[in-house]
Amino acid sequence: MIITCAIDNNYIRHCAVMLKSLYDTNQREEINVYIIHGAIDEAERSKLAAYLGRFLSLVSFIKINPEILKGFPPFGHLPISTYYRLLIPTVLPPAIQKVIFLDCDLVVADSLNDLWNMNLGDYPLAAVTDHGVKSSCERLGLSESSGYFNPGVTVIDLNKWRKRDILSEGLEFVKSTRATLTNCDQDVLNHIFEAQWLHLDIKWNACPHLWGMYKGEDAPLTPQDEAARNKPAIIHFAGAGNTKPWNYHCVHPWKARYLELKNKTPWARVPLESQPPSLPVRLWQESLFRLRCLAKNVLVRVRNLLQVLQVRRMLKLIDRRPLYLNVETVNICNARCVFCCYDKIKIEPQVLPLDIFEKVIREYSEMGGGAVSLTPVPGEVLLDPHLIKRYEILAKYKNIDQVSFTTNGIAFEKYSDQELKYILRSSFMIQISIGGLNREGYKSLFQVDQFENVLNSISRLLNLKKAIDGDVHIHLAFRTNNPNFEDMHREQLEAFKRQGCLVSHISTYGNFGGIVKGDEAKDISIINGSGLKKNETCIYPLLAPSVLPNSSVTNCGCVDVNGDSLIIGDAHGQTLGECWSSQKRKKILRSFRQGKPVELCMHCSMYRDTRYFALPPHKNIRSYKKLPLEFYMMYGG
Repeated sequence: MIITCAIDNNYIRHCAVMLKSLYDTNQREEINVYIIHGAIDEAERSKLAAYLGRFLSLVSFIKINPEILKGFPPFGHLPISTYYRLLIPTVLPPAIQKVIFLDCDLVVADSLNDLWNMNLGDYPLAAVTDHGVKSSCERLGLSESSGYFNPGVTVIDLNKWRKRDILSEGLEFVKSTRATLTNCDQDVLNHIFEAQWLHLDIKWNACPHLWGMYKGEDAPLTPQDEAARNKPAIIHFAGAGNTKPWNYHCVHPWKARYLELKNKTPWARVPLESQPPSLPVRLWQESLFRLRCLAKNVLVRVRNLLQVLQVRRMLKLIDRRPLYLNVETVNICNARCVFCCYDKIKIEPQVLPLDIFEKVIREYSEMGGGAVSLTPVPGEVLLDPHLIKRYEILAKYKNIDQVSFTTNGIAFEKYSDQELKYILRSSFMIQISIGGLNREGYKSLFQVDQFENVLNSISRLLNLKKAIDGDVHIHLAFRTNNPNFEDMHREQLEAFKRQGCLVSHISTYGNFGGIVKGDEAKDISIINGSGLKKNETCIYPLLAPSVLPNSSVTNCGCVDVNGDSLIIGDAHGQTLGECWSSQKRKKILRSFRQGKPVELCMHCSMYRDTRYFALPPHKNIRSYKKLPLEFYMMYGG
């Protein structure tokens, strides 16, 4: 049986109690324990190692660098060490395929043999549903049917975890939802593994609510809850303050068992926390606690209401017309990125005719105008022979207020300074996709030797921007296969920022509706979208249409790269408004609500339901005009 847990200085002695309880109830098992920790007191660590060595088969301490978790915020009583759990697939020996993670604030009261030998099937983990499921799901934008688990006791299939970049996915989630993150890694793991976990009997993680120690939003105890309370296999002292058995005021019925085990450890004489206050102080504290709970509950409900209103506002805004327009003027590319679908699609090289382009822009202007993206997926916009002419057409329509595009930057050298100045003056954002900060890494990802050329072009662009005193946003979007890229190149990235650049980085990639497969990709992580529940409308068909080089109009330029799955009209024979309100588009939107999206969408890893509109980048969107910069940073150029 292989067990792992995580400690900091405050939990060393509680780890000793937990592992002693594990041994006492599983003496027939060979138990190997891996303890993950950061910088802890060496004398205390040695004391713990000596004590555990008396009865456990193997005890291994794994020290990690806390800098790896930079960007993950602690919350309340939860320290940064709570995120150590996210490191399990990378720090445990590769030969280990399965492990049980145990929090240190628990007592094992029964054999874990059934838990260890259980079959996870296709699930990456097994855990127990936490109390207060409804509020947690609302706070994180999870569907209530998917549940919300407590990871204090988790059976983990490491092979499945290692196929995903848990740390990068978690950090991306934290950055976008920091305001609603209250349970640290528990929130992160529930987001990553939404509806992808096996539900365990509550006896394996019996939390204090079973004994009425705090109130969630659950119904009265079920027969299964009653059985777990009467005979729990694992008692988890989850929460803060008087839910902990080392707190003087704790009234948990299993506190006595904790103290009995504690008295067998080298920390037997460590006193309990919190001296008993006087009656007036205690009454004041209880009143204050109730007020805080009430205030917190009100704040959560207000925040949830504001998020619901924000989603409704966005849906109303995009009901009659798109939020922005994407026009793919060319489908030719000069790179062969290993994370891209370009080499896997079957389309003829094409350039969108100028007359069709002007027709689409005129119709978009008549709809009210707004933002226009010239980003081709796939393709390279700088290879468009009519790019300058297209900018001249766009300039004729005063209500076209934000023009942007994403490029690999290779072909900037083909443009004169005068042409680039014109593009800079006329653009809101230029996003440059660049494969890291060294030549070999760039070549391995982009499959062309253009690293120096792109760096020189970026420098040239910045100088030209300075010369014209332009306010265009230059966004360097780094693409690598290294989740630690930002930490490794912090000084260079800061130097770009000082020059006025926006900087972002990803090391996991979308699958273009299943066209790019993880097992075929070269040393990169491709997100598999097939396991996602998709019974609510995806936001991408709601936001914008994309006009393809052959004049077809697709409802999703992100993944309908062949232009054969989500076509809603033809710009040559129909107006943009007719395409947007067409029955074909309505059928696509209905297919999600019916639980039967087209095959491309079924496999797509880019799927986001409308609850995504509750995230901060949409907060300041009140009209089609002047979309906020945060919106561009979330959705790219």
